[in-house]
Amino acid sequence: MELGPLTVLAGANSVGKSTAIDALMSLVQSDQQASGNVLRLSGEWVDLGDFKQALNYSRSGDERRFHIGLSSVDGEGRRVDALWAFVEDSADAGATALVESIDLRETAADSSAAWRAERPDGASAYHWSALDPESGAMLEDRFACRLRSPLEIQGTDRDEPHRLFPFRVDEVHYLGAYRDRPRRLFEPRRSSLGPSLGPLGENTAELLARARLVPTDIAPGDATAPFLSTVNRRWTHIFGVELTLTAQMQGRLGYTLTVDTPAAEDVELGQVGLGLSQLLPVVTLCCLAQPRALVVVESPEIHLHPAAQHRLADLFVALVRKGRQVIVETHSDHLVNALRLAVKRGRGAGGLDPQDLAIQFFSAPDGATAVRRVAVDKDGRLPEWPAGFFDQSTTDLLELLR
Repeated sequence: MELGPLTVLAGANSVGKSTAIDALMSLVQSDQQASGNVLRLSGEWVDLGDFKQALNYSRSGDERRFHIGLSSVDGEGRRVDALWAFVEDSADAGATALVESIDLRETAADSSAAWRAERPDGASAYHWSALDPESGAMLEDRFACRLRSPLEIQGTDRDEPHRLFPFRVDEVHYLGAYRDRPRRLFEPRRSSLGPSLGPLGENTAELLARARLVPTDIAPGDATAPFLSTVNRRWTHIFGVELTLTAQMQGRLGYTLTVDTPAAEDVELGQVGLGLSQLLPVVTLCCLAQPRALVVVESPEIHLHPAAQHRLADLFVALVRKGRQVIVETHSDHLVNALRLAVKRGRGAGGLDPQDLAIQFFSAPDGATAVRRVAVDKDGRLPEWPAGFFDQSTTDLLELLR
């Protein structure tokens, strides 16, 4: 599926949206741990169980493998396509999958090249071979290589590693579909592994306290402002009321968060509406991301009023306009409609171009996942509305009008 500057993953439950994100995060997770020639299926980013649990239930015999494909375009317009084949790791019965092979293709305006990295049966090392770009036939065995992780190939006779992913680990910011509960005291982070805020947003208080003065350009009005101030302004915009957050370190014990609202001062997160505490990690994550970063958020709309869901779209639009790439998994028609309105406004009026928004619709009509891009025209309209794409409200209204 094609990812845009802002990609929305939409569709019913259990049709593969989270699987797409999990596949990407498992690669990032392995890269952070320098996992060598194995994919870490379970860790601080995602937990997919062991190989047998991650494999499609219908696979058997020689088909007991799965693939992950990833394409990217660099700043010079050169496209890199990578396809990994993973098999069960006989040396490890745990939550890993062994890299069987990696197929690569680089395409520029006037040239193309292809390679394959694979480990021959019984061999301990991987071989890096050139292929004919058209036929795929092997041309020559170029050199032995090793894998620092599935995302990085290192030749034994060359210094520069070959990166297969355009983002460094510290440029990937991920928040899963669950959120940490409000606490009086937030424990300090115990490990550097995992996403910056933690998969549940459990490190939000620490990040707000430690990075409160770091400048960011995501404040409303395209201004540059300190990190904590930007979070407060974005929070206030989304909820439509003045909110001021204070983050403080309590020695080695951890961190506290308090909020001033129009009705009360210095109250804890657990004493205000649930939507505030559940959205805070989303806003923090977005404001934390620097230019060139990849921001991935699942279900950002949970516990939010429809109007707040609508205004949340402004934050994602600001990220794209400031050079970040965003992937959002959502069931919110309010959020999607707000993004369509941003396309209607256009770039010149603070919105998006049609090509900036990639809506990918997941369905499983025959039990197998199908993904299609839903086109959005310059007026934010959908020339073709797929069955099951946020049409329940329309169906219900038609029934009420009968």
